[in-house]
Amino acid sequence: MALTLDILRQWFWQFNREYFAGELPEPRLYLSRARTRLGNMSFRRGRFTGRPTDFAIGISTCYQLTQKECQEVLIHEMIHYFIAYRRIADTSSHGRMFRSIMQHINSRYGWNITVSCRQSSLRPSESECAASGGSSTRRYTVLALELKNGKCMLSVVSPKSVTRIEKLLHGVGAVASHAWYATDDDFFFMYPKVRSLRAIRVDRDVYEAKTAAMTPLSVKP
Repeated sequence: MALTLDILRQWFWQFNREYFAGELPEPRLYLSRARTRLGNMSFRRGRFTGRPTDFAIGISTCYQLTQKECQEVLIHEMIHYFIAYRRIADTSSHGRMFRSIMQHINSRYGWNITVSCRQSSLRPSESECAASGGSSTRRYTVLALELKNGKCMLSVVSPKSVTRIEKLLHGVGAVASHAWYATDDDFFFMYPKVRSLRAIRVDRDVYEAKTAAMTPLSVKP
């Protein structure tokens, strides 16, 4: 759906009344183009009091989400907001208190709020396609690495940095083998486009499936 700030604000007050007894002041609400997270709740601590202040909730418009999915992302962030605003101690960011509130809202009101979401299973939104030239097809230059300890790594590399990184690889003793690929698989949409030798670890079955489906590239140092 096409999410707007007005819609986000309406939802905030609706859920605030229904699930948080209207207790939460309206935070700064904003839309982002974040690829690595669907939502974010942030705040500052008062310089002298240490109390949380300047709360903000952002929702990413990078992915194609249904209205219900957008609402679940917002409620997820509102749970974080409630815990921080009330200064409730929790065991971790998604600790016992967070999960208790989340499970209560899910079971009582029929939501499917989760601790995390795999962005790799989502499709880029129409606004992201327009920003990239109006096409839903993106081209990724992927570096696949197998390390001597058996770990598998994948990285999306800026095309301008490919030759330089290829030269660097020959001096890295931990790398057992590497290969370059081109693909339009939006599995890689959430990956940052790097200009240095950085990669994300993946399971071997994912590594083998992705490298088998991509087009090999010949890169000379």
